[in-house]
Amino acid sequence: MTPFTQLLSQTPRPRINELCALWGLSASGNLNDCRSRLKAYMDDNMDLTEDDTFAGLFTQQQRNEYAANPYPPAWEGIQQTDRADSPPTADQDVRGSSATPGNDHAIRGSPPLSGDYDRAGGLGPVDSAAGREAGTAQRQLLQSLPVEALDRLLDSFFSGRMNDTAVPPTTVVPRHNPVAVSGVRRRPDRIQGSVSTDAGIQIIEPILNRFLGTGNIWAHHIPLHLLTDAFCRRYGVGATTKDFDDNRTLDKASNTVLTIPKDIPFEPELRLSLAEWTQAWKRLMYLIERYVPQELNLWQQHYFKIMHYHNRERVWPMLLAYDSRVRRASIVEALDPSVWQTNIWEDVKIEFDAERLDLDGVKSFSDSLAQGPSPGASEYMRSATACINPLPAQRPDASLVVARTTLHEAVLPDLLSTASPWSSGRTSPESRGRTDAATNSAMASTARLGAQWAVAATDSTTVAFAARNPVHMALRNAHPCDFLPVVTPLLPDRWDRALMDAGVHDTFRDVPIGLRDGFNMGITSSISRTYTPKNHYSAVAQANTVTKYIQNELSNRHYTGPFSATRLEALIGPFRSSPLGTVPKSGAPGEFRIVQDFSFPRNDPSRMSVNSEINIDDFPCEWGSFSDIVILVIEAPPGTEAATLDVDAAYRRCPIHPTQQPHFVVEWNGVFYIDHVCPFGFTSSGGIFGRVADAMAAIYRAKGIGPLKKWVDDFVFFRFPLHGSPSPNPYSLSDIYDVAKDLGWPWKQSKTRDFASEFIYLGFHWNITDKSVSIPDGKKSKYIARLLLWTPDASFTVKEAESLLGTLVHCSLPLPEGKSRLPAISKFAASFAHTRSPFSRRKPNATVLDDVSWWLSQLHKPFCGSRLMKPPSLSGIQFFVDASTSWGIGVVFDGVWQRWRLTHSALRDGRDIGWAEMIAIELGLRLAIHQNHSDVHFNVHSDNAGVLGALSSGKSRSMEQNRVLRRIVALLRTSSIWISCTPQLPPPSRGSPPAGYLLGTLRRLAEGTQ
Repeated sequence: MTPFTQLLSQTPRPRINELCALWGLSASGNLNDCRSRLKAYMDDNMDLTEDDTFAGLFTQQQRNEYAANPYPPAWEGIQQTDRADSPPTADQDVRGSSATPGNDHAIRGSPPLSGDYDRAGGLGPVDSAAGREAGTAQRQLLQSLPVEALDRLLDSFFSGRMNDTAVPPTTVVPRHNPVAVSGVRRRPDRIQGSVSTDAGIQIIEPILNRFLGTGNIWAHHIPLHLLTDAFCRRYGVGATTKDFDDNRTLDKASNTVLTIPKDIPFEPELRLSLAEWTQAWKRLMYLIERYVPQELNLWQQHYFKIMHYHNRERVWPMLLAYDSRVRRASIVEALDPSVWQTNIWEDVKIEFDAERLDLDGVKSFSDSLAQGPSPGASEYMRSATACINPLPAQRPDASLVVARTTLHEAVLPDLLSTASPWSSGRTSPESRGRTDAATNSAMASTARLGAQWAVAATDSTTVAFAARNPVHMALRNAHPCDFLPVVTPLLPDRWDRALMDAGVHDTFRDVPIGLRDGFNMGITSSISRTYTPKNHYSAVAQANTVTKYIQNELSNRHYTGPFSATRLEALIGPFRSSPLGTVPKSGAPGEFRIVQDFSFPRNDPSRMSVNSEINIDDFPCEWGSFSDIVILVIEAPPGTEAATLDVDAAYRRCPIHPTQQPHFVVEWNGVFYIDHVCPFGFTSSGGIFGRVADAMAAIYRAKGIGPLKKWVDDFVFFRFPLHGSPSPNPYSLSDIYDVAKDLGWPWKQSKTRDFASEFIYLGFHWNITDKSVSIPDGKKSKYIARLLLWTPDASFTVKEAESLLGTLVHCSLPLPEGKSRLPAISKFAASFAHTRSPFSRRKPNATVLDDVSWWLSQLHKPFCGSRLMKPPSLSGIQFFVDASTSWGIGVVFDGVWQRWRLTHSALRDGRDIGWAEMIAIELGLRLAIHQNHSDVHFNVHSDNAGVLGALSSGKSRSMEQNRVLRRIVALLRTSSIWISCTPQLPPPSRGSPPAGYLLGTLRRLAEGTQ
């Protein structure tokens, strides 16, 4: 690997991305975001200064400071903690924070006392055995002194006031210490089996004996809490062994005494702080190196993987459990600890997800409600006036009414208790040694866990608290039972401020309310009975995909669970789930996307689906349609550029109001999860996100960033060039990202495309310079492959027919002449309407195959699209058409009246009055072209609304009308003619000319113009 030779602040983006990949960090966001994440990682891993690959990232001062007082290597000891209030370890300064480079008063294990202090009972270097023993005793005494006494002792010593009785003699405990001869230190002779009694590496004899066993080394699990500094100091060398003595029993069959190793509980090691854990591993690594050196490298790698886990502080209790399980499993299995044990880790995650939902703390929370919030939690809580936070109205102009909750009459968890979200509620952060660093990096995104609910015994009074702080504060104070959170990375307070600054807060005031309290999904019904239908077969067939998806949602805190049905119903009352399914990912063979069928059940009069009760009209939002982009591209001045950005997991950023979350339960393998955020496939999810996106667009526009359009989670930003300005552009991509970062808005960086004259949006290739839109080559290849399947001998299901129709409707946007090639395919898809089985197949007719062949010919062209031109202003030339079944067709164009009588056989085989009206328009256009009209915009008047509608949409249900439409579109394209339609009814087809038109015609005839 190429070493990193530049400081982190000077390292370019490609190498920053490389670092993020190496250290398992996210590379999302701008360059400063990535550098901040990397800096935090480097601060936690200062040992990297000694790695030639990474040393160049650190400043010289950082390298010097680490060299003066480095962290112990991963296999030797303790990772330095940032907490000033962490208890000092055996390798840390026993005087607290006074140990600094160059501080001669710093004490580490034994004080750096003057070498010439050699009085009776003193601490100087001596040669006699008695002197060595006395010195040892004095050091032990120093280690036991309180900090205040040690300060006074040191002050006396360095000021020369210490006398011979300053440190009284004590009982000598023999030990083996380095000795000095003639003032020169030398290594002592090795004594087999001897272990140090210094707490820095001291291991009490019973634990050592348990490790060594009787000829089978490390055959029993050694819990790490038995190897901490505090434990070893408390027991000392002369500790009692009764707690560790083996059990003995008489085997009556053989009349022999059996020795059974005592089972030492391992649970206390699951509550160690990081400092305690590293102390214990220092001793365990010493034992491994000395007695099982062949495993040393394996366990060093195991230690290193845990110590440098990318979000160690956030999941520290889980890492403790993983470490314990690996060591316990290694007693009976031949596993390799240097390899990350995925199965063990997954089991740990599942158990912790379940454990944090334990309800042990529910009763205490219920009691606390009667007493009011705890003092420590009040700053993170928002009080509600004796009622649950109301279900927000769907729009700001609707009155906010308190909706009666559907939650069961049981106390639900307080998210603001002081227990760790990863523990069972029995251990406080203080006893776990939680650090500020662990708290501050609890989650990468900021969010608000809100709406903690407790339903009182009466209907009229309930209590709720909602946290308004970022998620790292909420997690630090979260209760293990926080299963109804309001989860979002979007920051409601900042949205409030941004909307006010933009002057649109009144318009969008419902958005920050929804971000705080959850959005009203539009569900009006209550659940009277739990309903949990089976998942679809497609989900069962892709079980691994579904399981991974659920694990990912749990890790993102979008889901809470798992629960049994009984447990969940006891918590929230009756609930319902919707079946899971999978569909293949487009363009990714072998990969599947998870879907949830909120439209299930279908055709069941006894039960409505969740989607069926949603009125989509209640959730309007703006859509940046194809025609909107056409207008922007046509009107864009030279030098205009566009950038496209996608929102990462857009719907999943919008929280669901807690009272509606019982409608969004997921069932898998017999257990249940509550979904807290808007799911894909739910009718109102698009409108809810669209509302938030509309507010985001308004904020951008107020800052002068735009024009912009959006389609669901796809945004396109246009920027027009500035003339006469030092900067050629009004804003850049970084400006877009800066606004988003302040609001917590998550752009997906991998989908971002910077400003350019060409861009992809709505699946089409747009060229601002050439004023064109076309189907991209990659899309054409995919569509061609799909169309080639449609042969005369092939048969298709309704799903396949509808898929083809949807594809070609999409293609008809840049290729409008293809619209008249859609009705036959649409009719074929509709022919399945009365077919009971979705697997029924039919063969397409000749008309369908002819239209498919036309589309294939178009998609094979190098350019499959349209040139975009702004239509001219409406011409004043008169253009009237009409038809009559009793007489024929009449056209008035530019003051000239023409008529054609229909034959008796004309109106048959699908040719009706609508066809005749369409023929009239075609004849009028041919008359205009005959008179050399081009680059002109006509207003066509007709009394047939159906024909005018078909002309505007480019297609008709009538096959005969479609044939005429194709000719009309070809005439318009080749002659650069535009037409608009107006419903009026002069009677040029009734066999007699309208008033005034005959005179005009005769005059033109007389003048020789006709």
